[in-house]
Amino acid sequence: MHITSVTAVLATAIALSIVGPSLAKETDPRISAAFGPQVAACWSMPSETSVVHPILKAELNRDGSVKAVSVANHSEEPVFKVYAETARRAVLRCSPYDLSAFADKYEDWRELTLNFEANTDLGPPKWQNKATGATSLLPNFTSGGRVGSGLTQQVTSWDGRDVMVMFMCVPKEKPDGFAIGVDFGVGRDQTKAQRVTMMYGETTDKRKYQRIAEYVGFEGKEAADHLRRMADAKGYLEFAGENGHSALFRFDDMKNEYRKFLDLCGLDG
Repeated sequence: MHITSVTAVLATAIALSIVGPSLAKETDPRISAAFGPQVAACWSMPSETSVVHPILKAELNRDGSVKAVSVANHSEEPVFKVYAETARRAVLRCSPYDLSAFADKYEDWRELTLNFEANTDLGPPKWQNKATGATSLLPNFTSGGRVGSGLTQQVTSWDGRDVMVMFMCVPKEKPDGFAIGVDFGVGRDQTKAQRVTMMYGETTDKRKYQRIAEYVGFEGKEAADHLRRMADAKGYLEFAGENGHSALFRFDDMKNEYRKFLDLCGLDG
């Protein structure tokens, strides 16, 4: 996999991650440099940008025409759907693409992952968090007579709520003792069992969250599986509850502590 950025019109940058069948082979960066400006020339970026950047999956034929394109990620931001649709249309509008100089490397560019990241002077999106607070690693704490480890991050949301994400494990005493929880910062209403959508990267997970102390969350093997996958995730971790509340956390703000947390929980392998 190769990731690069290209400068386009209107001071807009599109970060392109080009993925072929073999992830072990680095893609020629010149392919990204040739493809990126062609897409950017057809992108009519909306006046409002979303915090979560659209990730598109595209399949190209040998002649550079688009076989299929779809949005691979999800966000509850109101502007996200509009933003993602403008990106999807841009990929279709510029087809076919001139990649004839790389005809012998078709396997490197027949499947593309496109991250439409806007870099403009429009200012931060409306849903951008106001502030990021402490990220706290809690190694070997005791809860209910069991020894576990945890990681929390607190942020102040765009509308002033103090929200928090919590990861926890008690692997020594309970093999499936892993948990993911969220505090939406809305008092008692949030601790009632409810359906919550969790989104990061290309993952959208919907399930019923139960009360875990002052959080709502879920436990077990599925929580452990998500914790492993988050180790390589970039961008944002987003939660959206059925009561209309949301919480947004940036992986870059927790990555050092997160790696240590995985090691304490035996999930780093």
